[in-house]
Amino acid sequence: MLSVYLLPSSYETYQQIPLGSLLERSSELARGTIIAVRPSPPMGWPEMAQAITAVAERHARAPMCLWLDLVTRKEAITATQRCRLLGVRAVIDVPILDKERLRDQLSDMNGFERDVVPCCRRFGLRVDAAVAERISLIAVQADRYRTFAGLSAALMLNRPMWRASFKTRDLGSPTSWFRVLRLVKIATAIQRDPNRTVADIAVQFEFFDDAAVRRQLRAVLGAAPSDARSHLGWEWILADGLRRAGIRA
Repeated sequence: MLSVYLLPSSYETYQQIPLGSLLERSSELARGTIIAVRPSPPMGWPEMAQAITAVAERHARAPMCLWLDLVTRKEAITATQRCRLLGVRAVIDVPILDKERLRDQLSDMNGFERDVVPCCRRFGLRVDAAVAERISLIAVQADRYRTFAGLSAALMLNRPMWRASFKTRDLGSPTSWFRVLRLVKIATAIQRDPNRTVADIAVQFEFFDDAAVRRQLRAVLGAAPSDARSHLGWEWILADGLRRAGIRA
């Protein structure tokens, strides 16, 4: 059996929702809403994989959590390993959905370069293998350089070829992707530690001051630091950034 819950951005309450109703919902979920999938014995893997895949494709901007307090340890380990491949980035194995445990997992950027391409495909973007490799490279390098020009010069990339590969697939430009992915990393760094100052983030990412970070977040993502802190997950940040850059399915 499988139950599905929505956690709004207060993360203090949750609401059970029928799977069919969630899949039929025409409107986007509110920013920062987490979808929690809770299997109970007997846990049927094919059913759970099908449900998670369908929900992830329908609500790609909402991060997903696997809630495993009702199944055996062996089942929990198996589900965690398999669901990671489906884009589920948070696992809770106790009866309480703890906000800080969710924050710690959903703001973890290890593997971001691996996760970002499947997420973009769930948004409906036409990302083939060639462009996927380039998006992943940008995702790895976006916090090491200030601009795509700097990255391409350092790695000696063929910029005209890169531009053509993105343009022919209606995916904007590599510069736009660099700008969005860099700001996604910055917003997630703010999200990860609510007590960390924007000024400290500015130093890490080589901005002149915290005001420059705030301007960039607002211009590229349409978000303020307070939005990043209080709404968990980077999926909604990426979705909003790409949409504002004119990159959409």
